[in-house]
Amino acid sequence: MSAWDGGKSAQGGSIINDPKLRGYAVQTLLVLLLALLVYFMFRNTAANLAKLNIGFGYDFLTQSSGFDISQKLIPYSSTSSYGQAILVGFYNTLLIAAVGIFLATI
Repeated sequence: MSAWDGGKSAQGGSIINDPKLRGYAVQTLLVLLLALLVYFMFRNTAANLAKLNIGFGYDFLTQSSGFDISQKLIPYSSTSSYGQAILVGFYNTLLIAAVGIFLATI
């Protein structure tokens, strides 16, 4: 065995015995299995939503929410959209975080 062959002997040149190639093969197999799992989960979810006549997407963000939020920093009513409700919730979270950081600092 010489220093230039990376520690491999001339007799053990099998692909199965090469740790680098074996590692690539196992990682490739795991990535393919993960992609297959995600595909089946997505397909199953889409089929179940279609069976229940539930929309799949972000179209609901423009629909009227139908509920009111008492603490709000921007104008909001029960006729506002779900997107507006999410924005109100985001601003409320920022306010509470800023107050909490201030109080924790003092």
